[in-house]
Amino acid sequence: QHQNMARSSSFAALLLLAWAPTAAGFAPGVAKLSSASVAAGQGLLCRTGGSRSQTLSHGLRNKGRIAGQGTARWGQAVAGVVELKDKATGVSVFVVGAMHYNPVSVRRARAVTSTLAENGLLSAVVVESCPTRWERSRPADQAEWITKLMSSEMHAASDEADAVGAAVVLGDQKIEDLTVRAKSLLQETGRDLVSPLSGGWQRMGADVATAFTKCFPKDAKDGAKQLGASDIFDLPLLAAMPISFARYPLAWLVRAPKGAATFALLIIAVSAVPELAASVGIAAGEAAGGDELIAQIVAGAGGLAFSVVETVVLARLMLVALLSDRNEILAASIRGACERAMKAPAGPDGVAKSVVAVLGMAHVNGVASLLNEAVISVEDSSKLAKASK
Repeated sequence: QHQNMARSSSFAALLLLAWAPTAAGFAPGVAKLSSASVAAGQGLLCRTGGSRSQTLSHGLRNKGRIAGQGTARWGQAVAGVVELKDKATGVSVFVVGAMHYNPVSVRRARAVTSTLAENGLLSAVVVESCPTRWERSRPADQAEWITKLMSSEMHAASDEADAVGAAVVLGDQKIEDLTVRAKSLLQETGRDLVSPLSGGWQRMGADVATAFTKCFPKDAKDGAKQLGASDIFDLPLLAAMPISFARYPLAWLVRAPKGAATFALLIIAVSAVPELAASVGIAAGEAAGGDELIAQIVAGAGGLAFSVVETVVLARLMLVALLSDRNEILAASIRGACERAMKAPAGPDGVAKSVVAVLGMAHVNGVASLLNEAVISVEDSSKLAKASK
């Protein structure tokens, strides 16, 4: 029983790290819907107001009628889109919060991007990718079925941008830099774990708390727009979730088989440690002639302690390296696209054209918060040097 508890705790830690921060970040304060975001009371459009959102709303309703799908279905397909004004430039940014490889997210990204493009309002599309990952996702000699398998919401948006000559910006941290950062953070966490009296545990807790606050701000500043609970719990998105769960690891396996295999082995190994530790503890207790019940309790406590440590380590890695650091780079890339939009010819309405950013949902509120700041600081600006194509 203690072995099963330890194994379950290990898997629970991984699941909590994958979902709890996102759900907690979206729960506080569901954003209000403006009149431009509602089509006859049917479905959600975007968390905003203003002429550009009205153009988007009108264009999406027309697309729904042409496709014979109805306003409600198109409204649902674009739930989770946040429009904001970049603080430094005033350029409109449409941030599409996506569940990667989800068909609903693919339709959402394509619909928003194509509607702006058709109205002459699209300057650039920023995607959550880097040159290495982008090239691996669409190699020239790739079979057609693999291309379809690996086609994501980012590809859908970039295809629409390419069709009208708009820029496509690969705005994420380079995978090479991310790997170095993750290894460094894991080493630092290991040192902190074994030095509680020297402030190691305090540093870990502070890192996790600060990163969580940055990634999932509880209160939007100056009326900044955010995704709400209704976006992540959007029924069509959730209904298509099994497809995401199947396509995401398959696409990763095709794109980077060594990395995917290494990660899978790591998950298996980490999940097996609590059970192995419990078995060893029980065997040692019995061999020493001790009470079996006490041996089981001690072994179970050891397994639970390992799960707690595992959760803390992975939380720091996910919140700091995988979310907070990358949010700064993504936000800086979006702002760079906005600055270029300011210098380019204006749209038909005489205002700088808009930027579309296609990001995973867990990034949206943190990035939106950063775009509401006058200055976005990135630790190493050279990480942005090769971020566009």
